[in-house]
Amino acid sequence: MSKSKLIAPLALATMLSGCASIMSGGQPMLNVEVDGPSGDDIQVTIIGLNNGERIVRSGSNFTVPLSRNSDYKVTVKAANYSTEETIIRRNIRPIFWANFCCAPGYGVGLFGFAMDYLTHNMWEPDHAQVAFSLARLKKDKSSYVLPIELSNASGERFTIEAPVLMSSAAE
Repeated sequence: MSKSKLIAPLALATMLSGCASIMSGGQPMLNVEVDGPSGDDIQVTIIGLNNGERIVRSGSNFTVPLSRNSDYKVTVKAANYSTEETIIRRNIRPIFWANFCCAPGYGVGLFGFAMDYLTHNMWEPDHAQVAFSLARLKKDKSSYVLPIELSNASGERFTIEAPVLMSSAAE
């Protein structure tokens, strides 16, 4: 076997290995928008469910970098407002599957799959933006009331008020 027949596949393997790693585009960013009280009264907590990362920010609009190797839970709290939360899951990036195209006869695709897996570049968050609208808790005589919007089978919408029990120290 000549050197050129060996060097060409190795050069191709190096250039094309890990399609998602090469095309990563850097760290994914999450844009958080909250409609509710003034920005400083809002506390947003982002917890990495797989990596234990914890990000706490105050404010209503900001962007934060996320790691590709974790799902996240985003919780938004503000005094006298409802607490909202959502889960951000990881999905396999479509570019990851391009490793199938990388010279399969030479095992380069397997190297690309392994490279993308080990660098976590095979993953992307399923959301690039999350938006929350916090509902103000209504003050009742002895407790707060949370308005809940519902709809019946025919599509009619109506609101019910659910009491939120508060300790005397919280009032």
